[in-house]
Amino acid sequence: MLEGSSLGSDHGSFACCSVVGVQAVARDGQPRRIVVDTGHVGTRRRLLAALEEAGLAPADVDSVVLTHAHE
Repeated sequence: MLEGSSLGSDHGSFACCSVVGVQAVARDGQPRRIVVDTGHVGTRRRLLAALEEAGLAPADVDSVVLTHAHE
């Protein structure tokens, strides 16, 4: 849904992971919409636009998988 990016400076680097949308079929045969890694809060508008472009609203997402967290 969104491509990741990386910015560097003399203070280190900052990166945003890619956001992936997956449509899967559950054991009950029903489709499930899954978003893997929602991205940095600064990419929220881009994620909402990508969902809209796919014909989806946030309420249409069944599950969110976060692979890592930043402290």
